[in-house]
Formats: sequence, structure tokens, C-alpha cells
Amino acid sequence: MGINTVLLNHSLEILKKRGLSLNGIKMCELGNQHFFVEGIEFQTAKEYFLSLGVNHTSIDINGQDGALTLNLAKPVTDPALVGNFDIVTNYGTAEHVSNQYECYRNMHNFCRRGGLFIHVAPLVGSWPLHCEHYYYPLFFIRLAEANKYRVLKQEIFFAREAEDTLIIFIALEKTGRLPFMSKHDFKCLPVKHVCKTRNRIGRVLLRLKKSIGIKT
Repeated sequence: MGINTVLLNHSLEILKKRGLSLNGIKMCELGNQHFFVEGIEFQTAKEYFLSLGVNHTSIDINGQDGALTLNLAKPVTDPALVGNFDIVTNYGTAEHVSNQYECYRNMHNFCRRGGLFIHVAPLVGSWPLHCEHYYYPLFFIRLAEANKYRVLKQEIFFAREAEDTLIIFIALEKTGRLPFMSKHDFKCLPVKHVCKTRNRIGRVLLRLKKSIGIKT
């Protein structure tokens, strides 16, 4: 999705309330996030956060914009990453990862005790053809309950001025050192899965419709 002015302000508000300064904080960012913030000329989130003194690590299978080339659908066990981060951010990346369990388990393992998670995810019924996974608000509440996270804030709002761009913004605190929930329990969390192939075909048809007016 990238980070826009609204998402940045929500995130900075959480950090401020927790008394955290960006300078020196260790951040793990899922995806090589582009930056769409009014009045700031940086094109990527990495550039922006580094300029503020953040010890910033981004992870994306595409390896672009300085991201580590790792597959979040598989276990990441690098000791330089596990338990090393004060904040783990997911600004619209996890919904594109095929193996949801491993993706969220990786995030859990990256975060230190007392660290924060910031999730931005598409609400069920919004963002047609955008991704493989759409989330009900209870998904993150149940995720928090199972892993002993503290819910700091949850809000649903439009990511931009369009009727189909509702997102869930939720900030969580990792309160302990428990292992991540079981795969069986994770599969019971409320999430809607969409066929990846159907999404790809749908996006192609949508582009055709916009370019030459064909009916889909």
C-alpha cells in the first residue's frame, strides 16, 4: 500500500504515547514501502526513517530500495533479525504473502518483548482484486488474545478518497516471550482468502476495461 500522511500520523501518535523517540529505534518494515506524505519529498519510507535516525531494516522478496531479499512465506531464522526490533510494521504487505501463518509468525519472532506491531490491512469487502487475503476486525483482536499482545489502538478508515479503500489500522504491544500461536489455532482466525489466479485475471480485465472500454 505504501505510507501516506494519515498512516504516518497514526503511527507517530502511537510512538509518542508510548514515549518512544524515532532516533535510535530499531524498526523492521515489511515490504519496500513507498512514501506519499504531503510536504515530504522522500520517495521511500526507508529514506524518511533513516533521515530521522531510525535503525531501519526492510524485508521484501523483490529486494528493492535496500530491502533484504527474504521470503516472508517461509521461516526467517537469521539471529540478526529474531528478537531484535522495537517496532515491526506491516503497511499493507502481509495480505500479499501466500503463507499467512509463517508471515505473522515471522513478525512475532522479529519483535522484542515490549516491542510494538503496527498493522495496516485491507478490510473484507474493500480493495477489490488487490490481494490474496482480506481481514475482519476480529482477526487482529483474536491474534492479540492468542499471543498475549496488548491492543493499543484499532481503527477502521478510508486509506484515500474512494469508497472501496477501507483499511484496518491496529497497534499492538508484545507483552511476553511466548512462542507464536499454533498453526491450527491460527487457521481459525477470521480472514477471507481469495484465489490468486482469479485476482490476476481480474486485474488484467480491469486494465483492459479502462484502456479500451471492454465489458468485463
